[in-house]
Amino acid sequence: MRSLYRRIVIGLLAIAVLAPVGLIIYQSFLTAAFFSPRARFGLDAYRYVFFDKNFYKALGTTAIFSFGMVAIAVPLGGLLAF
Repeated sequence: MRSLYRRIVIGLLAIAVLAPVGLIIYQSFLTAAFFSPRARFGLDAYRYVFFDKNFYKALGTTAIFSFGMVAIAVPLGGLLAF
């Protein structure tokens, strides 16, 4: 009985987490707004992003910022944990 309850809870949690993610992924492949009647399946959004030079500049800035934060947080967190 306990195993069944656990499986039901894990299944509901998986649906609660993955359903919005699935909807976001589906919407990323639409050529117009989700509720628009002219929305079609396509790769226009990805084409726009990957051919935009500002995207790569922002990606580089984000990567530098992320690695810098990890370089600070991991040693500091290790020191403060003990």
